[in-house]
Amino acid sequence: MKANMNKTTGYMIKPIFPAVALRGLTVFPGAIVHFDVGRDKSIRALEHAMASGQPVFLVTQKDIRVNDPTYEDLYKVGTVSYVKQLLKMPGNNMRAMVEGSYRAEIEEYVSDEPFISVRVEKIEDTKNPRMQSRTEAAVRVLKDKWEEYAALAPRISDDLSFEVETESDYNKIADHIAQNIHMSYQDRQKILAERRPYARIETMCSFLSHEIGILKIEGDIQAKTQENINKNQKEYYIHEQIRALQSELGEDDAEGEAEKYREKILALHLGGEAEEKLLKEASRLGRLGSSSPESAVSRAWLDACLELPWNTTTEERRDVASAAKYLDQHFYGMDKGKERILEF
Repeated sequence: MKANMNKTTGYMIKPIFPAVALRGLTVFPGAIVHFDVGRDKSIRALEHAMASGQPVFLVTQKDIRVNDPTYEDLYKVGTVSYVKQLLKMPGNNMRAMVEGSYRAEIEEYVSDEPFISVRVEKIEDTKNPRMQSRTEAAVRVLKDKWEEYAALAPRISDDLSFEVETESDYNKIADHIAQNIHMSYQDRQKILAERRPYARIETMCSFLSHEIGILKIEGDIQAKTQENINKNQKEYYIHEQIRALQSELGEDDAEGEAEKYREKILALHLGGEAEEKLLKEASRLGRLGSSSPESAVSRAWLDACLELPWNTTTEERRDVASAAKYLDQHFYGMDKGKERILEF
């Protein structure tokens, strides 16, 4: 819709458009976008635009939690768009297909009923011939960043990559990328509100650089996680093979025997180095298998250790005469040795 001239004042009258407040969505010029609407005002605005062939002003609301946005709840910059298709959906909802035409800024909030109406002013790109070479250089950097980003990011289609790489209009390239990748609506709004093509390209370069760094970190984390998973799977597979071989050799009871030793060791409540050594030997016994020659040595050592009077004390007797009598009854000769014992 073109602006009209006021014959009395001689000033241009800015056009009035029905407006739709979008939640978490930003539509850029040149983009074809599908979205669902459920609010009555939004549905009436789209139906009015479709019936009259009039464009609609699509503007993002600042807080997606607001159900009935007013002027203060909307960003000032949006996109004048044409409604291409409307489909009724279950639950009194509607799905719209729109095509963005040009940037515009709200100049006046005209009406709130039966739908939001606003007077807008078209935003022209700020052109600076002295920035031409710098802008072309920025476009090259942006395409390099995009190539690196597309290689790391999931679900980037080949068609989208081709469109970005072959885009020759530097006024559109940042818009095209912003519309088609995962960005917050706040970041998209910054690019939409920027009048200078070079600044839009620079902002998109900064965003892609940040995202590339994040994606690389995510890749490292996923690689380490997968490495740990593969290691655990490999160890599990090897243990299963060992168990199968032990079963074939009749050694499948070795691990069960080792577990019984572990239970006996833990029941003693030894703690410290003694418990650690015994548990280590019990685990070793489980790996050796019952038919291994070394398992007999390990089993005998464990049995000997477990038979020791751990945590058991007896009443001390200091009777030298009884000790002398015991030594004479049980040990023949060795008088010097017995004397030393009695002296002690």
